[in-house]
Amino acid sequence: MQSVTGRVRSFKQPYGGFLRPSEFEVTKIDDGLFLEEEENIHASVVGMAVDYLSRYMLGDEIEDAFAISILGYKNRIRNLGKHTEREDKKKQIDIGSLLERITGINDASIVAACKAVTYDVWFRSEAAAPNAKGAFETNPDEKTINNIRVMVNRCVKFWKIHGPIVSAGFTFEPFGYTDIVSTGDGDYLTEDTLWDLKVSKSKPTSKNTLQILMYWLMGLHSEKPEFRYITKIGIYNPRLNMSFVMPINAISEETIRIVERDVIGYKSSYIKTRKTRIKKHLSSHEKKGAEWFARFVLFTCIFLIALILVMYLKPSSTIKHTNSEIVISNSVSDNNGYTESYQATPLKTNINTIEPSYTIAPSISEGTRYIRIRNGKNINVRRTPDTSAVRIGMAVAGKQYQLLGIADNGWYEIELEDGKTGYVSNKLASIESKPEY
Repeated sequence: MQSVTGRVRSFKQPYGGFLRPSEFEVTKIDDGLFLEEEENIHASVVGMAVDYLSRYMLGDEIEDAFAISILGYKNRIRNLGKHTEREDKKKQIDIGSLLERITGINDASIVAACKAVTYDVWFRSEAAAPNAKGAFETNPDEKTINNIRVMVNRCVKFWKIHGPIVSAGFTFEPFGYTDIVSTGDGDYLTEDTLWDLKVSKSKPTSKNTLQILMYWLMGLHSEKPEFRYITKIGIYNPRLNMSFVMPINAISEETIRIVERDVIGYKSSYIKTRKTRIKKHLSSHEKKGAEWFARFVLFTCIFLIALILVMYLKPSSTIKHTNSEIVISNSVSDNNGYTESYQATPLKTNINTIEPSYTIAPSISEGTRYIRIRNGKNINVRRTPDTSAVRIGMAVAGKQYQLLGIADNGWYEIELEDGKTGYVSNKLASIESKPEY
């Protein structure tokens, strides 16, 4: 069993590769900045630091952005023992101490990030981990730190233009992995594009294009719904400040079947399975359509009957239009048959809209509560109370929001300025009983 990158390295592609890099659309972005040629730490460490810091700066929680590093550190302690963790804490290179020092892209944060990502190897390849350079020996110099800062800033700007990001650092569970390719995680998903992040000094190779093709196919086979809307695959390199994009419909079905079967190891092609599912879906859809039409007719009849009853039981009244006034007349009869008519006070109105010229003042119901964001920076507002849920907006640090509800796991439901409602972590906000004025 191999990782995606391991399979890409070991598999012999046809001449030029399954997807020729020259077939990708290239966009060069010029920001007037230049990077130093020499860096004093491994390129893979630089790449992971740029990736995770970019996710953090785009709004991910620190634990989400460095999730692989955290898992790797846990594997390290499980293999080497608790005494190693105690030694790490003395040196302040345990994962908790390192993540606490990451607050942005200042020098200290970048150094801590570079040290933290060295633990990734304990998750991705435990066999190679003991021989890899560790956190204590990883000390980026000034040139390397500045390069990382420039690349993170480029990434943040790029994703803000080409986003929003739907998912970052995703896996291909539950059905995407096979007996041949058992591990691997993708970088970024926007609404219509699957992106891979590279920080190499050269343009993409056929190995890089095969890797992003494998990610797309594994995403489809994982049956995660967000992959169904992907129409393009792309590579972004913040070192070169260039993007490379290919439409999905430019990839031949033959190439897709070969990569699915021979490279990844799927027993059936997603394309064939998808066509079968579409046929079944259409048949099921026709049946459901008839059911929905019957329900529509039934509810329409019920509504009309209810409307007739309301009109029949409604007291007699007439509306007289006089220029810009509406005068409402009503008749009341006593038991002796005597009828008296009266008119209510005229309401000023626009005769076309027939709307009364008064408004109802907003009120705060008794027991209303509020929450205040107490983190040092803006935090994510998610569609459901979970860190993996889609982000729908940002809650501003220090700002107060009305509390709409509390989820089972303690997360707070709030309403944003644009009317959207979502959830924020209860670890990053506190409840208040009084509104701010």
